[in-house]
Amino acid sequence: MLRRLVLSTAALLAAAAAAPALAADPPAAPWQSPLLQDHPLVGTFVEASTGVTLSAEDVLSRATDARYLILGERHDNPDHHDLQAWATEQVVERGRRPAIVYEMFEADEQDEIDAFLAGGPADAAGLGEAVDWAESGWPAWEHYRPMADTAVAHGLPVLAGNLARDTIRDIARQGLDTLPDDQVNRLGLLEPDTPAILAAMTRDVDEGHCNLMPEEAIAPMVTVQRARDARMAAAMIQGLEAEGTDQAILITGNGHARTDRGVPLRLRQMDIAAGDVLVIAPMEVREGMTKVADYAKAWGGESRNAPFDILYFTPRLDMVDHCEELRARMEKKKAE
Repeated sequence: MLRRLVLSTAALLAAAAAAPALAADPPAAPWQSPLLQDHPLVGTFVEASTGVTLSAEDVLSRATDARYLILGERHDNPDHHDLQAWATEQVVERGRRPAIVYEMFEADEQDEIDAFLAGGPADAAGLGEAVDWAESGWPAWEHYRPMADTAVAHGLPVLAGNLARDTIRDIARQGLDTLPDDQVNRLGLLEPDTPAILAAMTRDVDEGHCNLMPEEAIAPMVTVQRARDARMAAAMIQGLEAEGTDQAILITGNGHARTDRGVPLRLRQMDIAAGDVLVIAPMEVREGMTKVADYAKAWGGESRNAPFDILYFTPRLDMVDHCEELRARMEKKKAE
C-alpha cells in the first residue's frame, strides 16, 4: 500500500511538473514604485475597448494566443518591467516559444547578442556588458534582464528591434532617402501616412519634447519615429520566422506600443492581421483619475478608448515634472 501511495504521489508530481503552470498572480505589492499605491485602479487589468476588468487568467490566455505580443512600459518604472517578465515567463510556461525583441537593442548590436547566446550562458547577466549597456542611456540592465533570462533558459532568440544610431542620425538629416529602396519597401514606408496620423505623430513628438523643439526639427523626428516603429515591426516578423519560434514578444515604451500609430500600425501595413497582435500597456495611475476613461483622454486616442488592448495599472514612480526640469536646464545653459 505504501509503495503504491509513493508511486501515485510521484506520478502526480510529475504530471504537475509537465503541465503548464496555472495563472500566477501578476506582480503586486510590495510595489517598487512608491506613490499612489492605494489608488483604486492599482493592480488591475482592464480591457481598453470596454473598460471591463480582466483576471490574470484572461490576460494570460489572450497573451498566449497572440502571435505578436507587445509589452509596453514607462522605461524607468521597475513595476512595468516586473509585468513584462511575468508575462514573458508565463507564455513560455504555457508552451509558446517566442523570440524576444527589444526596442533597446540596436541593429548593429545583433552580432554581439548572437555571439553571447552562442556561448551557452547560464543566464543573461552578461548580455548587458556584451552590448555595452551601461553606456546606452537606458535604465539598469537588471530591469531588462529577466525577459532575456527566460530566452536563455529556453533557447529562444533575442533580437535587436531598433535602428542603429548612425541610421537614425542619417534619417533625421536626410530623410528616408538615406535607406536603400528595398529596405524602405520592406519596412512598409513607401506609402505616406494619412494626414490624420501624421498630425497626431507631429503632436506626439512636439509634446514628448515638452514643446521645446525648434519647429523645423519636428518633421524629421516624425520620420525617425515612423522608421523606428517599422524596424521594430519588421524585427517581430523576423523573430516569428526564426527556426523553432511561434510567437514574437516586443519590449518597448508605451508610445511605440499604441495601436493607432505605433508598432501595431506598422505591422498592419506589413499585412499582419490586427487580431494576431496584442498590446499590454502598464499604466501609472494619476491622482484624482479613478476611471479608465480618464486615461483614454490623457493618451489622446482617436476614439474614446486608450490606444492599447489591455491596461495594467501600477503605482507612480515619481511626481516629477520632467518638462519643467528640461526648461530649467535649458535656461541654465543659455545663461552660461
